[in-house]
Amino acid sequence: MRRINIKLRMAQVALLSRQSKCLRRGVGALIVSEDDTLLSEGYNGMFRGGANTCGEREGECLRIVQGVQSGCSAEIGCLHAEANALLSAARLGRSTVGATLVCSLEPCAMCAKMIVAAGIRCVFVGEELGTGGRELMEQQGLEVHIVDSSAT
Repeated sequence: MRRINIKLRMAQVALLSRQSKCLRRGVGALIVSEDDTLLSEGYNGMFRGGANTCGEREGECLRIVQGVQSGCSAEIGCLHAEANALLSAARLGRSTVGATLVCSLEPCAMCAKMIVAAGIRCVFVGEELGTGGRELMEQQGLEVHIVDSSAT
């Protein structure tokens, strides 16, 4: 049985989202074990060692310049918070099989595929975006919960 302190974890992803240098929107994500031990965390931004912004010039966002809709074209711009959290877990050698992911926003379809492939079993989302990520994860048997972030 999962014993996740969701109020605490949603507050943590809100704080993580503030670390993002994204000009559009900060997003935070974390991964916890079934007993609520923190395995990894991430926010949307460039990869480790990468520049602070995703544009050619400081303060420029390629996604804004190219008019890319949120949740689309993952090959443009920074890594999403969920991807950074998954990559951080891999880098640290921490298994995500059976774990729970908590994210401030609904994952895009690409991140949802990575979440499924990483063996995550449960996802808590602070805000739905209609990106198709929720449906994809639910079709693959993951528990997906939308959390009223105003209640946390």
